[in-house]
Amino acid sequence: MSLKSELRDLLGLDALEVRVAALEVPPVEVAEGFGALATGGTQLAEPTTDAELREALHTPDLKIMLPPYALRGGNVDLARDIAVLGQPGSVLRNTMLHVTRENTVIRNVEKDSPNNGSGADLIRVNGGDHFWFDHVTCRAVGDEQIDCFAYPDMEHDPGYGTLSNILFGPEWGALLIGERSGLTPFPLERTHISIYGCWFMTSYRHPAASGAVIDSWNNYRGPDDAWRFGYDAYSVELKDGAKFRSRGDVWSERNEEGSGGAIAIKSVGRSVVLEIADPLFLLREDGSEMRRGADPQGTMPEFPDWYRSTVVPSSVELRAEIMTEAGAR
Repeated sequence: MSLKSELRDLLGLDALEVRVAALEVPPVEVAEGFGALATGGTQLAEPTTDAELREALHTPDLKIMLPPYALRGGNVDLARDIAVLGQPGSVLRNTMLHVTRENTVIRNVEKDSPNNGSGADLIRVNGGDHFWFDHVTCRAVGDEQIDCFAYPDMEHDPGYGTLSNILFGPEWGALLIGERSGLTPFPLERTHISIYGCWFMTSYRHPAASGAVIDSWNNYRGPDDAWRFGYDAYSVELKDGAKFRSRGDVWSERNEEGSGGAIAIKSVGRSVVLEIADPLFLLREDGSEMRRGADPQGTMPEFPDWYRSTVVPSSVELRAEIMTEAGAR
């Protein structure tokens, strides 16, 4: 059973439709936001076995069409100029995709990585630049679902990227930018991430960010109490100079018994920049617990001339649309 089917049964969302159309090679589309320059490879590859998949993921300038069933690629460092494109039913299982090079596109894929003791992320961006992850379903993760950070010995931080229409499942943290467990946190001054159309079901890290520039619009943050996590959760955590702009996002703050409640935005350090426009709170309409922590200061930086974002007003109808569209198609 797919994750969306499980959610429909659990939440009683009869309107949560999975629209599956006949899919050949997806048309060339362009991401909005910071990932707009990501195009992926050009030469078509159609792996049908695990070994063929691993070879293709290591080969530059490929447009990899996944079969409509599960493959296991292992932990793979992706080549530069590569696109990984799924069909209905495409699953990458026990596979961590490691993005360290330029021009990466991952679309229409269910990432299933059961916790086998490895503690692996589903997608890890270490220094990669110009990336676009779109219509990805994240489930059964052993660590973070998507991780953008840089080891101290790497040449540079992650660069420009877009995360769109992603279904972040209920396990662990959703999105970590600029910090790694076991390492001293340090800000990512080069990292610019756009996030839109995503459904964050897990209780925290939507994202947690250090130093990066993040533009967020028309996302839904919160599972509406479908899961009980049992601790004081937060939705977004900002620190070490992080710059976060939210426009037309839908926020559903958990208020679970024994957890001390949950907050939408937690800020640490007076260098944090925060801009909020047109929020919709489904449970705490007065927004009294919208933000906790130091007062943000400063303004968002200027964006590139090619930057585009299509923002619609937040609404209950928008929430329903996000819940229908997010994840692999």
